[in-house]
Amino acid sequence: MLVRQVLMCILMVVFSFQSEAYAYFRTGNDLASLVAEFQKANRKDPSAKYEDAHFFVAYVIGVYDSSEDRHLFCTPNNLAISQTTAIVAKYLDSHPEHWSKPGPDIIVMALAESFPRAKKKK
Repeated sequence: MLVRQVLMCILMVVFSFQSEAYAYFRTGNDLASLVAEFQKANRKDPSAKYEDAHFFVAYVIGVYDSSEDRHLFCTPNNLAISQTTAIVAKYLDSHPEHWSKPGPDIIVMALAESFPRAKKKK
C-alpha cells in the first residue's frame, strides 16, 4: 500500500512538470495551426479538428486569466470569450512575423494592441 502511494506521488510530480513545460513551449507557430482549426470550427466546417479548436480557446483564456492582474492590457469588464479569441486569432493572422515568439507573449501583445493600458497622468 505504501509503495503504491509513493509511486502515485512520483507520477503526479512528473506529470505536473511535464504539462507545465508543454504549455510554456507553445509558440505562435503552434497557435497558428490551432487558429486554423478554430476558424474552421466557427464556420462549422465538418473537417475541423474540434479538439484543437477547443484547446486554442482554453489556451487563450488561460493566458488571459494569468496575465490580467499584471496590468499588461486593460480589457472591459464585459469582454466575452468569443471576442478575446477572435482578437487573438486576427492578430495571429495579421502578424506571422511573431509566430516564432512564445504563445503567451503573442496573446498578451494581441490584447495589449486592442486594449492598451491607460497612460498615467503626470
